[in-house]
Amino acid sequence: EIMKAKNFFLPAEIISSLDKISKSFGVEDFNFPIDLWAQIVYYSLNYYEQKRDRKEDILEILRILWQGRLASFAIETKDLDMEQSEEVIQQQVGAFKEYKEKMWQ
Repeated sequence: EIMKAKNFFLPAEIISSLDKISKSFGVEDFNFPIDLWAQIVYYSLNYYEQKRDRKEDILEILRILWQGRLASFAIETKDLDMEQSEEVIQQQVGAFKEYKEKMWQ
């Protein structure tokens, strides 16, 4: 499904980052950064808003990638207490704010 996104709506640098993530060898190596996820979400929203076709494809790609981001979040926070986990969540909020401002200036 990720390869469907190639030449579809995600820029080449994002596809390249996703390719690297997909080649992770195990749980210890798996990392789907929040800034990459934020970029993907906003590119997806932008494309979804502008186009009338392929909306189901966009949602399916987002669903698959969300599962990867969720797994990465679980790995990132598995040894953290509640306060530390909240800090990670606030960092995620910051990443989304940053890319929102970049995409809709």
